[in-house]
Amino acid sequence: MVYRVDVLLFDKFETLDVFGPVEILGSLPDIFKLNFISVNGGLVESSQNVRVDTNLYMNEEGIEKILLVPGGRGTREKVHDNDFINFIKNISKESKYTISICTGSALLAKTGILNGKRATTNKRAFKWVTEQG
Repeated sequence: MVYRVDVLLFDKFETLDVFGPVEILGSLPDIFKLNFISVNGGLVESSQNVRVDTNLYMNEEGIEKILLVPGGRGTREKVHDNDFINFIKNISKESKYTISICTGSALLAKTGILNGKRATTNKRAFKWVTEQG
């Protein structure tokens, strides 16, 4: 089985949340095909000023997809961006698996897809994340 991993980036994402998992998944190229995406495509900048060129999301039939949502300072703004939350919700419906890192769980909570499920996040941000859904 081959999975396309759609790594959703947004301004002020946390580089560790992205590149830690990407390093592991990227070491298995016969199983995981990495695809950096954002709402508008193009350059996205992390909290650490790392710029990543992203693609627009494409729903290709017959491809198993994994959605990876990182955390970072940008999540504090993005939980109030209804278009962004709906974007995540729609991609999640088309993905076999949806995973988050750290405060990326706040974005998933805001979509409602964590309702009735067990989830966790950074202990320092736990109260704020659980307030999202």
